[in-house]
Amino acid sequence: MICLSFSASGCGRRDRPQHEGKDRKEKPSPAKNAAGLNVKKDSRPDIVLITIDTLRADAVGCYGSRRNTTPNIDALAKNGIVFENVVAQSSWTLPSVASFLTSRYPTEIAMKHIFSRFPAPVTTAAQIFSKAGYKTAAFVAGPFTDQRRAFDRGFGTFERFLNKARADKVNAAAGKWLIKPHPEPFFLWIHYFDVHADYDPPEPFDRHFGDAPGNPPQATVEQLAMAMIGKQKFTKEDLRAVRLAYDQEVAWVDSMLGRVVELLKKMGRYTDTAFIIGSDHGEGFYEHGLTLHLVSLYDELLRVPLIIHYPAGIKGGRRMKSQQQNLDILPTMLDIAGISYDGQMRGRSLLEVIKGDADENRSAFAHTAMKSHFPEYSRRLPGLSPAMFQTMYMLNNGREKLIYYSERNEYMQFDMLKDPGEKNNVYKPGWKMSGELSRELSKWIKDMKSMEPPGERISLKREVIEKLRKLGYVF
Repeated sequence: MICLSFSASGCGRRDRPQHEGKDRKEKPSPAKNAAGLNVKKDSRPDIVLITIDTLRADAVGCYGSRRNTTPNIDALAKNGIVFENVVAQSSWTLPSVASFLTSRYPTEIAMKHIFSRFPAPVTTAAQIFSKAGYKTAAFVAGPFTDQRRAFDRGFGTFERFLNKARADKVNAAAGKWLIKPHPEPFFLWIHYFDVHADYDPPEPFDRHFGDAPGNPPQATVEQLAMAMIGKQKFTKEDLRAVRLAYDQEVAWVDSMLGRVVELLKKMGRYTDTAFIIGSDHGEGFYEHGLTLHLVSLYDELLRVPLIIHYPAGIKGGRRMKSQQQNLDILPTMLDIAGISYDGQMRGRSLLEVIKGDADENRSAFAHTAMKSHFPEYSRRLPGLSPAMFQTMYMLNNGREKLIYYSERNEYMQFDMLKDPGEKNNVYKPGWKMSGELSRELSKWIKDMKSMEPPGERISLKREVIEKLRKLGYVF
């Protein structure tokens, strides 16, 4: 029996010859568990998708974090592929996760507000893997990735942990499932929620990075929301303390991710496992006068990490600079597994990028439909300001970025090469570049609206709305 309190040591070495993508010349031998017994009779790789809610790219060591926040992720990155410029399709969890589990935009699958549920015709990653003979399991934390919204669709095992369930609890359930016999390959999805506010890292991570223990009151959702709506201002010291607590949370989750890696090593399935490490969206720390996420489309919310580590199939140690999207996660996983799928997907396999067979930059799009939230929220919680609920669309072609505010009919444009912090709006109605960008974005908006199916809705009780308020989704 493999102990579930396995060590949180870092990620390991490559112990098989390296090959590119599908061009493997030899099939890996069946994996063996700690007792020396064959546990997999199918030569196809296991796929482990680990997503960390609210993890912005620059909080990860291999993306430039000024703290040693992610030694386990960095170890995977060192021997894997790091995609430096990856765009999420929304600035909050439900539409973003729905998008990368289907490789379709949130609007075209009617997954864009807190009452959304996957429409029946929409096919998800787990359904595709299950049909291809993979065993499927998910262990997810948070308020949105639940059964009522049909995120369990296609998973043979699906366990959802409410609200701020710690990563160790998620790991315990995932570990119990992992050590069961799995003669077939598996697709495992783990979604950690700890990094989401409140920022309250457990001991001893609340003392990481040489700072005093304890969390500032500004690290709670309530305080961050007050700053969001302009009722409180943070000093530089406040912001430093808030970011410290956030980074400590990141370090805690990284340690838990490392334990999943360690368990797969003990099981003998590490080398032939493809790890995909990503995030649904980032977090704001007053870069544009905003905290939390949800209500903007700046890069602190949309730029997310994406790392692929697959020792048996992909030569690692490389970084891809071209712009990609979270939409690419599903087609990449299917390509690694050798699964053909003739349904519609908006993304492309990143194995094409790794092998140099794909174009450099593609236009990336994102959307947050906050206006649709306001009527429902205002009936339950009177006194809300409609100014917080805007509908926004974003286009980024890898050089220029355009944000369109639908209700105000206003644009903001940024030169991402000269102004990566998005401080200087260069949009000019008569400028050729502005015109080209606005036409491309307008066409995409029109296409999405024309494809949007009738949405399926779930009902939320007042106590559920209150839980969402405590997590910053209602102000």
